[in-house]
Amino acid sequence: MKNLRISINNWFDKLNGQWRAIPVKKQHRYTLLLFSVYALLSIIVLVNVCYDVAKPDNTIRIDHIENPVIRRGKSSTIRKDNPSNYPQDNPPNYLRDKPPVSPQDSITTILDNKKYGRQ
Repeated sequence: MKNLRISINNWFDKLNGQWRAIPVKKQHRYTLLLFSVYALLSIIVLVNVCYDVAKPDNTIRIDHIENPVIRRGKSSTIRKDNPSNYPQDNPPNYLRDKPPVSPQDSITTILDNKKYGRQ
């Protein structure tokens, strides 16, 4: 960690030396250019927000935040048997009784879901 901090400090010192080597007039131009780009982006964002608010259908939908890993109505379970062995609307009991678990869920997430009765 100390080596990382030292290398970052050396890199910043090198950049600072390069910046100070540039003539003041050029530094002033670069600063004005960066500020102009920042101001232009800010104006574009403000105009976009005003345009969106001025639309007649400017309703805001407020919903609960859903966990992207555990989605309602979409099962991400991996079936170990061939899905063509049984109809889609009548899976075997061992698949019907368990909540869907995605492969990227950790064991802690799975246990918490069981503990709190989440689907």
